[in-house]
Amino acid sequence: MKQTGILLIAICGLMACAKTEPDRTYSKEEVKRIVDSTIKSKTASEAAQNAKDFEIRKAIEIRSRMDSIQKAQKEQKK
Repeated sequence: MKQTGILLIAICGLMACAKTEPDRTYSKEEVKRIVDSTIKSKTASEAAQNAKDFEIRKAIEIRSRMDSIQKAQKEQKK
């Protein structure tokens, strides 16, 4: 009896969440506007992430290159 009640409640919940309105069709202009705004937002967030990654990578690369240069200078002095 409990299982039947739980199953009935679950089915009613799924039916309540089901989409009841018909699918919307988009015009070419609407699709272009949506795509352009999505690309613009993604580009901005990726540019910020790339700048952050560049600064981290730059610090690592500069440190290793400076170590190499200092090591080469010490070997030349010997």
